[in-house]
Amino acid sequence: YDPLDIPRPELDFDNGIGGFGSGGEYIIFLEKGESTPMPWCNVMANECFGAIVSERGGGYTWHENSRENKLTPWQDSPVTDPQSEFMLITDMDSGDTFSPFAGPLQKGRVMVEHGYGYSSFVTGDGGLRTELTVFVHSERPVKYSLLQIKNPGEHRRRIRIMYGVEWCLGDIPHP
Repeated sequence: YDPLDIPRPELDFDNGIGGFGSGGEYIIFLEKGESTPMPWCNVMANECFGAIVSERGGGYTWHENSRENKLTPWQDSPVTDPQSEFMLITDMDSGDTFSPFAGPLQKGRVMVEHGYGYSSFVTGDGGLRTELTVFVHSERPVKYSLLQIKNPGEHRRRIRIMYGVEWCLGDIPHP
């Protein structure tokens, strides 16, 4: 399936990669193979729990102390921006695999929206419109990843969704 078009709204202070939406959110558009000059991150946290998500998705999660109580690793690398959390969507009939995040499996345009307390990722890969919204509960130690999938086509689709995590569980140094 060919990627669906993700329309680009008018943005304030548009720099060619992104700009500010009407609600103050920062919106980034990445075509296949494009990346931002450095990772553009959104920190979402409450008093005891938090997560960081970059424009490539995934990110890193912690409980109480972002250095001592990592749940997934943070590898602060502006060159590679490694992702310790990822999601894959596979079309069970064609075998095509893609992700709602920007990155190596990206086939079309991804729109990333970093807002106050959330980040969302919209793609049209695999002929499906996916919108993944990531946020942290306002009080509890819970991170949500809500995925909405719309099939604008006429044929029924069979898909499989996989969410993967590289667990860290503490302050483990990385090379």
